[in-house]
Amino acid sequence: MNAYLLTVYLHVVVGVVLTGYALFWAVMAVTLRADRRGLDPEGTLALIGASRWPPVKLPNAVRVPVIWLGWLFVAFMVASGIVLIRQRGITMAELTAASFWTQRAGVALGVKLVLLVIFVVQHMRLARRPSRGAAVCAALLAFSIVCVSALLV
Repeated sequence: MNAYLLTVYLHVVVGVVLTGYALFWAVMAVTLRADRRGLDPEGTLALIGASRWPPVKLPNAVRVPVIWLGWLFVAFMVASGIVLIRQRGITMAELTAASFWTQRAGVALGVKLVLLVIFVVQHMRLARRPSRGAAVCAALLAFSIVCVSALLV
């Protein structure tokens, strides 16, 4: 397997894992409801986000808060996306030309970048003040990012 195909594979796999991560948050946010015992859904979501992952017998210094996983996935997607653009031979001159953004690949890349920026904003909302809306919106965005990624392969 050459480097380009390996990078594409890892990029898509991390995109799918990011979608699973976002779905986890959506399921947690939708299923948590306030009750008479004083359960605070946002507080519970904040507690989940602060818990360390992976929850196994690893030193605490090695484990990361769950909310950081989203940032790690996004960072990998951005880094591998830049590598993929370079491996495809797309130059900076092409990226700055208006004609690139009217082609099928340019439109798909533009939509993916916009969705990723909106996802980052939603994830920042989720990290600061977890809510049902932010979690569900992030899950829909992550799924959309994976779908658009399929157009770029």
